[in-house]
Amino acid sequence: MRPSLGREDWDGTAKPQAVLRVFVVRGTAAAALQRAGAALEKLRGRDAVPVARVHVSELTPAVFEAKYRAGAGTPVVIRGAAAATEWSLDNLVTIMGGDKRVTARFYGAGFVKNPSAWPDVGYCNPQLTTVGEFSALVRNGEARAGDVYVNSDISDTMAGRMLRPQLSKLGASCGLAPVQSMGPQVNAWWGAPGHTEPLHCDLMDGTLWQLRGRKRVVLFPAQVWQDLYPFQPEHKMSWAFAQVRHDAPDLVRFPNVTKALAHKVVVDLEEGDVLFIPGCWAHEITGLDDGGDHIFSVNRFWKTPMSKANYLPPKIAAAARKAAPNR
Repeated sequence: MRPSLGREDWDGTAKPQAVLRVFVVRGTAAAALQRAGAALEKLRGRDAVPVARVHVSELTPAVFEAKYRAGAGTPVVIRGAAAATEWSLDNLVTIMGGDKRVTARFYGAGFVKNPSAWPDVGYCNPQLTTVGEFSALVRNGEARAGDVYVNSDISDTMAGRMLRPQLSKLGASCGLAPVQSMGPQVNAWWGAPGHTEPLHCDLMDGTLWQLRGRKRVVLFPAQVWQDLYPFQPEHKMSWAFAQVRHDAPDLVRFPNVTKALAHKVVVDLEEGDVLFIPGCWAHEITGLDDGGDHIFSVNRFWKTPMSKANYLPPKIAAAARKAAPNR
C-alpha cells in the first residue's frame, strides 16, 4: 500500500482543510484513523458556535459574572465601550511617538504555521525597535513579508493614556480588576494585515479591543485543551500553546482534535468591538486582510480565580498554578 494524501475542502469561514496522511497502519491504529476521519467529515458544513454581542450599557458586574465569567466562562463581544478615535497609521505613530521603543516579534514567513519546529527555539524572535522604524516596515511591506508584529505595553505613551481610562471604565462595568503584578496595562498588538497569533491559552480572563481593521478569533473552551495537544510541561515550548493546527489537522498524530473541533467558536471583530476571552479558553487570532493599511488592537488581562485552571488537564493545571502571576 503506497502512502496517500487526501485533502478535504471546507467552505466558508473557519471551516478547516484537513490533511490526512495515511500510511501503512493496521488494527486499532487504522480503525482510530478511520474514526477520526469520519468525525472530521461530519463536522464539514457545520456552522461554528456563535458569540453573543451586547452593549456595554446592558452590563453590570453581577450580570457579567453570572452570564460570562461563571464556571469555565463564555466569550462575549461588548460594543459601545470605545471612544471614537482615528487610528490611521499616521495618527498612531503621532499619538504613540515615533521614538517610542516597542517590542517587535519576528516570526519569519510561515513559521507560525509550523508548530513542530517550535519546541527548541520558541515561535518568534522578539527585538526592540521604535514606533517609527516599525511603521516603515508596515508601509514598505517588510512586516507582512517577514511576519513581524508588535506586542508591547504602551501604557506610558499618549495612546496608552488615552486608552487606559476607557479600559478601566469597561472593567468597572464588568466587575473586572487589573492583575496586581501587571497593573493597568495597555498591551498593544500592531502590524500588517494577515498576521496570525497561534493557538494558545492564557490563564487570566482577557479583553481584546479592536481599534483598527478587523480580526477573526477562533476559540475553544478550556475543557477541550487536551484534545488540541498542548506542548507538555517538560518541553522547552510552553504548555500554553497547541501543537495541532486546527485548520489543517494531522489526524495521524492528533486524532482527538475532532473532539475539540466540535466545540469551536468563531467571531469576527469590527472596529470598536471588545472581545471577552475567559481564562484558559484557547484562541487563535488573525488580522483580516481587507485592504487596510494596518491592524491595531489592545488587550488587558484581569484578576482571575485560580479555579479556572481546574478545567485544564491535571498535569498542565499543576504547571499553570506554579507559574501563575499574582492574580
